[in-house]
Amino acid sequence: MTLEPARGSRFSFMLGATLALTVAFSSAAPAAERAHREEPSTLRIQMPVPLTVIRPLYERIYDGHDSNHLSPNTWIPLGGGTGFLKYRPGLVESNLIQNGHAIVSKANVDFSLEYAKKVDGTITKLTECGVGAGPDRPGRLVVNTYTTLTPTRDYRLLTTSYVTSVDSGNPCVFRQHNVDATPLMAQVYRSRLESRLTQLDRSLGGALSIKAKTDETWRKLQEPLQLDDQGLIWLLLSPAQVKYPNPPPKDAARPVQIGIIAFPQIITGNKPTTSLRSLPDLEPGYQDQGFHVSFDVRLPYEMANERLKEALLGKEFYMGPGALRVSAVRLYPIGEQAGVDIDLQGFLSVSLSLRGTPVYDEAAGTISFTDFDYVVKKHDLFTNFADQLLHDALRDQLAARLRIPIQDRLQEMQRELEAGLNREIEGGTLHGTVHRMRLIRLQMQPDALLAGFKTDGDLRYDLRD
Repeated sequence: MTLEPARGSRFSFMLGATLALTVAFSSAAPAAERAHREEPSTLRIQMPVPLTVIRPLYERIYDGHDSNHLSPNTWIPLGGGTGFLKYRPGLVESNLIQNGHAIVSKANVDFSLEYAKKVDGTITKLTECGVGAGPDRPGRLVVNTYTTLTPTRDYRLLTTSYVTSVDSGNPCVFRQHNVDATPLMAQVYRSRLESRLTQLDRSLGGALSIKAKTDETWRKLQEPLQLDDQGLIWLLLSPAQVKYPNPPPKDAARPVQIGIIAFPQIITGNKPTTSLRSLPDLEPGYQDQGFHVSFDVRLPYEMANERLKEALLGKEFYMGPGALRVSAVRLYPIGEQAGVDIDLQGFLSVSLSLRGTPVYDEAAGTISFTDFDYVVKKHDLFTNFADQLLHDALRDQLAARLRIPIQDRLQEMQRELEAGLNREIEGGTLHGTVHRMRLIRLQMQPDALLAGFKTDGDLRYDLRD
């Protein structure tokens, strides 16, 4: 399976045209790969809970049809046998939702009630409520329960259920005594419901499993993710571990989350081959560390020189007795440093050979040069005199002006990469946000300028039901 590029992606164009720093990706060298793999990334998986499995079980415990519920003909002793209660619950409606790492349920339960005492050793009904219509309509309880979900190493979700509240909805009034029996019913029903929830947790012990969906996701995320339209730029997520947060997050709006620890790489060329790894055990201790990927871009010097000419040719600056205009410029490597030949015309005509170390100024968003100096290529009396008089001032002027702006290009690359990370994938949706893309290194190579980039962001995969 190939994960195709997002519709409308121009990432390949950007990598081919951005600045003249982003002409083409280079395949990661082994040393670079090892460096890229040092910082792990995390990918959040939003996992829906199979509520269809448990909804009928909840409805049965509310309705009193489970095996642990008392028969409608059974009298419940109250106060050590001073009174007896018999009730018949009936589920009217219930709502079951996933709320983070929990299941929240709300139900309306109608009931009728009979009250009795022992008369001459025989349980004798004295009054009842909720058996008719109008004022004698059934009473109603509003019942709320809360079930926590705890993942296990084998991808099951263990449940622990609680009754959070049992409140009065409609009163159930013993007419002979004008007493609302709903508070008494709430106490009895809550006690019985708590025991039934314990039974529910036992019965759900192996029913809630997320292994099949996680295994499917694990396999998909090992496939290369195509970022461009030509099939030459690929993102390998390289997942390594699966973890769950412990304790679970308090953000109730999120579904159950697990996290994949990955070591992503960007690869160029034909679609890379991968060896699928089997799903590992689910481990505790997930912490969101963000999404990070580093990659290298090679810029051939002919392309760099086109950009440099666009930035400098015809530009004038003033110093000493007049103006100087840049009439020619060329970038080339000198070991690990950059060499720039520049011709200036104006109050003097001079050809200079500049030398400096390229660095990225993140605050200014430009490539500039440190350890900067120059020598005059062609000497005569006038240029020698001018150089002795103006050398430091001219060097500082050139150092200040010899800057290549790239911030806007990096921001555009960031937007295009983010577009490539947001897409529909079979079974779910991938959501990516690139918070930052920065240039982390520049290296002069014999045939090209090598630029190393690093991106930081977030990546999330939402599984569909």
